[in-house]
Amino acid sequence: MINYIKNDFDGGMTYPNKELIERSALGVIKKLCMRNLFTLEGYLKATKKTFNLGYKVPIYINDHHIFIYTKALKDYDNIFINYTEIKEVKSNKFGIEITFNNLEKIEVKLSIKNYKRLVMTIFSLYKYKESLVWMHFHQLSLDIVHHTHVIIIDEKTINNKGV
Repeated sequence: MINYIKNDFDGGMTYPNKELIERSALGVIKKLCMRNLFTLEGYLKATKKTFNLGYKVPIYINDHHIFIYTKALKDYDNIFINYTEIKEVKSNKFGIEITFNNLEKIEVKLSIKNYKRLVMTIFSLYKYKESLVWMHFHQLSLDIVHHTHVIIIDEKTINNKGV
């Protein structure tokens, strides 16, 4: 479980377990992407183009790791927040206060308006990914039916030749 990732003086630290994973928080995100068989750079390029997004693209790694971030992607003070671990979000005078499922809290400088925009983008990404799975499953089903049909035709051909 990762609630959020931020830079510490030693490198990229995941919370709440305070595990040092890479040299930077961005390095942790890149490593998670690679573990899920894609690069962060390729993901950002494809997502920006497909959804016509400009900045702060949520990083949808898998259904358990969907990160939003508080500053520019490469900014040292950036915090990557795992949306899937968020229990509650409240607006305050500094930005928002996030309560995670384990009841840990963090305050970040992110407006509630930007947070809501990011959440809407996450839902769009989710729907898109679901549609890809359905299309892939449907195509796989068609391929199986097609291959079964070919096998049946081949059996008829063999039987017609008296083998």
